[in-house]
Amino acid sequence: MPATVPKIAPRLTQHILYGPRHLQFRHALGQFIDKGINPFVDEWELKKQFPAHVLFKQLGLLGIFGVNKPAGD
Repeated sequence: MPATVPKIAPRLTQHILYGPRHLQFRHALGQFIDKGINPFVDEWELKKQFPAHVLFKQLGLLGIFGVNKPAGD
């Protein structure tokens, strides 16, 4: 009988490899993708349009996209 390798629970390895800020970032990005991108992909494909300007602005407002530095500095 071949030896089996036990599966490690992903939640355990995430906490070992990533800190709380990284986990918050991943969660926020996952939520954005699940609610703001995935439901609309088929529609965008049919229209052959991708609303990059809208999505990038939303990502910026969430603090996920772009540099958080005041203009003029």
